[in-house]
Amino acid sequence: MRSAEGSSTGGLPPLEDLLPHRGPMLLLEGLLEANLHRVLCSLQVRPQSSFCEHGYVPPVIALEYMAQAASVLMGIRRRHAKVPRGNGYLLGTRRLQLMTPRIASGSELLIEAVCEFDDGKLGSFRCLVTCSAQPIAKAQISAYESDEESL
Repeated sequence: MRSAEGSSTGGLPPLEDLLPHRGPMLLLEGLLEANLHRVLCSLQVRPQSSFCEHGYVPPVIALEYMAQAASVLMGIRRRHAKVPRGNGYLLGTRRLQLMTPRIASGSELLIEAVCEFDDGKLGSFRCLVTCSAQPIAKAQISAYESDEESL
């Protein structure tokens, strides 16, 4: 496993240090792999998970899982550049594909985000959500991150 700064030593930072989300809106549970170009995050859908009703999460929530993974990657890149985190905004998505009618409670998900473009404020990320090694959602995410004091 590689650390967030791209070296093979040291641990990965906690998600709370990389994401502004807290409480029930922090949907990701783990950061498994990270470097400056890619992150792999995880979560287990639980009956008490946000958006879980009658034992299932609607597949469109995978878009939020992907957006949070992209935000983790933006946080790692800003942390490496020693730039404080700003406010992040999901600008849009392209080529969203939802490949399952619902996500069952108990599902173990892996969420990958790969940076395809980042100019320090605007970013584009190729994202994939898998369950049991099968893709269940993918999209191209566009995001904007403001300076901390600009908003």
